[in-house]
Amino acid sequence: MLYTKSNAPLDQLLRFPRRVLHVDAVRIYGPFKVETREGVLECPDGYLAVDVNGWPYPIEKGTFEKLYDASSPQAVPVTPDGS
Repeated sequence: MLYTKSNAPLDQLLRFPRRVLHVDAVRIYGPFKVETREGVLECPDGYLAVDVNGWPYPIEKGTFEKLYDASSPQAVPVTPDGS
């Protein structure tokens, strides 16, 4: 079944909380590109984050600031493998 905007069962949606308590990210000013598992993605200005599997991905500044508290990052060193 191919769901589209017109046939998705939107009347059955449930709200699920996110499990993520934090995100590992660095602020990148200006446009940048990231090689992700989906291919190369561009971001006009924002954050370079790393997902739970170690893949980098861009998050636009406005989206990041809606989802995360960018005013109080914790300076916790993170290794490339996420530990």
